[in-house]
Parts: sequence; C-alpha cells; structure tokens
Amino acid sequence: MDRGDGVCRHFDDRQNRCEIYAIRPDICRIDRQYEINYRPLMSWEAFVELNLAACQSLQQSPKVDLHSGKEEADQVDRQT
Repeated sequence: MDRGDGVCRHFDDRQNRCEIYAIRPDICRIDRQYEINYRPLMSWEAFVELNLAACQSLQQSPKVDLHSGKEEADQVDRQT
C-alpha cells in the first residue's frame, strides 16, 4: 500500500491520520499480526517492545527522497 515514498497511500499528511483506520487491513493491525504470526514466538509485551523500538528507530532515520536519493532537509536539520 506504499504510495511510492515509503508512506501508506491511505495516510493523510494534512490530518496526520489513516483515512481507512476503521476498515484497515490485518497487516495494519498490530494486535491481529501478533495473533496470526508472533504469538507462538514471544509474549505480547515483548512484541510491543520490539514494535516500539522499530517505530522510534524509523522516526529518527533521515527521510530519503526516492526520486533523487537525497535526504530531505528537514530531517537532516533535526539531527545536527
């Protein structure tokens, strides 16, 4: 569901929210993904902790313009 820049095509940048949240697919539902794929492997607490760490890492990573291959200025400025 990538719109081409690493962000879901259903994410509304202006309102900072998912446009299909109430009917989002299973891949977007953390609780459903846990039940389907991860429950036999780890506790819910460990799963949440891993997801939180991944989200924090992604938020700290510089964004790259997929067309130019260059980091976007607002992300680079925040890190300096």
